[in-house]
Amino acid sequence: AAGGASAGGSSFDPDAITHSVWYDGSADRMAKTFSSGSAQSELVFATWFQRCNLTTEQVIFNATGGTGGGSRNNRIVLNGDDTFEIHTESSTAATTTYNTSTTGGKLKDVGWYHCIVSFKGDAGSNSVKLFINGVEQSLTINTGSAFTGSLSSFGNAAEHEFAELTGTGIQIYKGYLAQSIMLVGQSVQGGDVAVTDFLNEVESRFVPRADADVAALASTAGGNSFCLDYSNASDLGNDISSNNNDFTLTSMDSANQTIHSPSRQFPIFSFIGSNDANSLNDNMEFGNRLNIGVGDWKSAIADKMFGTSGKWYVEVRMNNDTASNGMPIGIMPTEDASGAFNTFIGTGFAQDGYSQYSFDNRIYHGNSTQVLNAGATCAAGDILQLALD
Repeated sequence: AAGGASAGGSSFDPDAITHSVWYDGSADRMAKTFSSGSAQSELVFATWFQRCNLTTEQVIFNATGGTGGGSRNNRIVLNGDDTFEIHTESSTAATTTYNTSTTGGKLKDVGWYHCIVSFKGDAGSNSVKLFINGVEQSLTINTGSAFTGSLSSFGNAAEHEFAELTGTGIQIYKGYLAQSIMLVGQSVQGGDVAVTDFLNEVESRFVPRADADVAALASTAGGNSFCLDYSNASDLGNDISSNNNDFTLTSMDSANQTIHSPSRQFPIFSFIGSNDANSLNDNMEFGNRLNIGVGDWKSAIADKMFGTSGKWYVEVRMNNDTASNGMPIGIMPTEDASGAFNTFIGTGFAQDGYSQYSFDNRIYHGNSTQVLNAGATCAAGDILQLALD
């Protein structure tokens, strides 16, 4: 486990993106129905996203209605096999579904991803382009033929929605989004924008651009374009571009805002490699709150390492302790981080590690225990603190 914000070199701006928003995978969503607009042959959608649930089909962004009928939809989806899907329906009812390859690298990381999806209806085989973390991805057409003409609903007078696509069987998105933008009437293929308009290139790597810089793209595009930076806790759907295309929240409030972002990454729990990955996958809330039943013993490892030197600090809050069983938090060498623990960190095969057990207030290390404060226990609302030099 590791704590604190992270930054790269001196040219990396930890305040470029200040906030993100979290969707619970159950009922959270944001929506905006545009009252005017027409079918678009060119459009760009981009966002940062961090997954808190794998191996389930989840929609990130979609639009329903517009030209050709109320049931037409354009959507951007994470598939159950952890590939990326782009579904288009044109104004002439032609349907195309694009997928990234299952052998070309699945989106199974629990870290931040950035995606850019660009449409240009007269670009032939290049009519849809996808960039993940600034790198163009190979797309395969699974349904229909190459997208041509105009999109039925993206950018049109239609409902645009984050995290849910009602009536399709696609699950609601569970995870974080940051710096979400749509540009109407523009495309990468047409040269209106480039990857470097969304991402800074620093020392041969892509890093986040400031929210204000990206919002300026939407202001220039105009019309139904927007940019959401999620920085206003009382108005998370606020469009910070000059277009003022604000989104309305459902089952969300200020608690859905976080300061965890692609620029200031705080550790979240990773269920990958856990001793019960499927259960943790289902019971991870916000990526940083584990909700498990009475008597369950499960372990989760944070997705950031302390590194090999320096000073580090981490804290874990006990939100609830129904059965008074407590919880351990700890650190251990990377080579022991399998996540399959039948004993505390600091015992068994992870004897070099240290853990603090909240129930009896002991420290475990070297296969032995030390009482910190006899009779003291950790109660709901208490915070366990750990510092490493």
